[in-house]
This record gives sequence, C-alpha cells and structure tokens, in this order.
Amino acid sequence: MTSEELTKPDDPVTPGSTTTDPTMSAASVFETYKSESATSQPKGKPKSGRTWKTEQRKRFSDLKKDKPLRTSWRWKMEEKARLKSLKAYENELKENKQRENEELKQRRIAKQKRKEENMKKSEVVQVIKNTAKIKRMKKKQLKQIEKR
Repeated sequence: MTSEELTKPDDPVTPGSTTTDPTMSAASVFETYKSESATSQPKGKPKSGRTWKTEQRKRFSDLKKDKPLRTSWRWKMEEKARLKSLKAYENELKENKQRENEELKQRRIAKQKRKEENMKKSEVVQVIKNTAKIKRMKKKQLKQIEKR
C-alpha cells in the first residue's frame, strides 16, 4: 500500500484519518480540513435559529497565548505615575460635578423658599372678626379657612 492510495487528491483529508505520508504535518492536515469544511455543502438552518452565528472552529482556550515581555523598571514607574495622575484628574472632575450639583440644589431650594414667601405676600386675606360666623359656615367654606 502506497501513500498515493491512502490519500487521493479529490478526497477530503480529515484529522482523524490514518495517513502514513511523512510530508504532511498536523498543521497542513488541519488547514486542508478547515478549507474543505468551509467550501463543502452549506449546512441547514441551525436548531437554535441563530443563523448569523458562525460555526466554532477553535476554542478560545486553544488560542496561542504569548508570554508578555518583561518591561523595564523605568517604564513601569512612568506608567504608574501616568495612572496616578489620571486618577487624580478623574477625582477632580467628579468633585467639580458634585459641587455643581450641590450648588444647583441650593439654588433650587432658595428659589422655592422665595416663591412661597411671595405667594404669602400676594395673598388677599379677609380677616374674620365675628367668630360666630364660623359656626354657621358650611363644610366647604370651613375647608377654605386657614389659620395664621
């Protein structure tokens, strides 16, 4: 049995197949399998109904992770100082916003107080001198009376 009989050019090469061809590495087998599965017949509608989702080729954990290169002490200190100044600026912005909100709140309260005082000043008041009238009043009239 020769290697030509095992792998025909028109047959798709799968990772699980047993080939004894030493020229084909695992990466090239995977690439051919990947390209074959991408160009094969389209699959039907997924059971989940999410047609926009693509078929998962590789797991996230399979991705190659590079070791981070070591950074110099000076670069680390510069980065630390930059982050510290950024935090200080952020805190300053927060404090300014909080101060502005507090000022707005104080102005709103003062405006409300002035409005109430002006309403009291502008009211037309009729003093009831004869208290016997109160006893003769109906319920609606009694509800309108305010004592000051």
